[in-house]
Amino acid sequence: MHLDIFATIEERLQTLSDIEIKIAGFLLENRTVIATMSIRELAQACGVSEASISRFCRNFGYKNFKSFKLAIATQLASQNFSPASLSSLAIGEEPLSALAIIDHAINTSEKAISSIRDTLEDQQIEAAAQAMINANKVMIFGVGGSYPVVLDGFNKMARLGISLFQSNDVHMAIAILSRMNPGDVILLVSTSGKTRAIIELADYARDREITVIGLSSLNRTPLFKRSDIYLATPQLENDVRIATLTSRLAQLVILDSLFLTAFNRLAPDISNSYYEVRQWVDDYKQ
Repeated sequence: MHLDIFATIEERLQTLSDIEIKIAGFLLENRTVIATMSIRELAQACGVSEASISRFCRNFGYKNFKSFKLAIATQLASQNFSPASLSSLAIGEEPLSALAIIDHAINTSEKAISSIRDTLEDQQIEAAAQAMINANKVMIFGVGGSYPVVLDGFNKMARLGISLFQSNDVHMAIAILSRMNPGDVILLVSTSGKTRAIIELADYARDREITVIGLSSLNRTPLFKRSDIYLATPQLENDVRIATLTSRLAQLVILDSLFLTAFNRLAPDISNSYYEVRQWVDDYKQ
């Protein structure tokens, strides 16, 4: 569909039932958040049933709420080139040139990185670095699109000389956590902050008095509520996305900041061994 969804809703307000008017009113006043909501959340926000939401979507020509939500995300993407719209841009109905997509990807990436200044507190980075330095064991965990970020962080943090583990398997992670003690650290990376495996590990770690560092979005997610230290990324992407894109960039920059802070604090103790390793690697390449 190429119609302006919100304009169509406004045009048909006089023909809607009382329940549909309640739904329409909420949609028109909260346009940018709809694509992040489930049908249950929208129904609760409107004070109607989920069946009423489904009927509303069909009344406007959409098969179900999922297709309605996707259409809204795509429309917002075409109207507002924001970081949250990158996935929707790729799945839009109008074909775009590769150059236009490249320009948009660069612009949204720049916005993603610069927005970190508004969400990340230096005290949290300092606290996270000190917690990792003081721990006997540290584990980094993430699943799906967050796992490449975990691997990148693991690759860097290994240079700190701490006992470090990484995993994207919840069973393996629990096995590792069972051998960790109070004061050790688990760093949980999640774009949504509500992935079941992430939440279960956070609860398990807290029961064992293991420090939980959460790396996730600015929203007060379930992971936020369970974290001792929280490293917040900007709210860059919604749940309607083809892949984790701009959020991954923010996560990488924050982990880089954490690594550099920890390395700086440990430099007097590890600099010699670091340069020895670098020399060995350089010799190996020859």
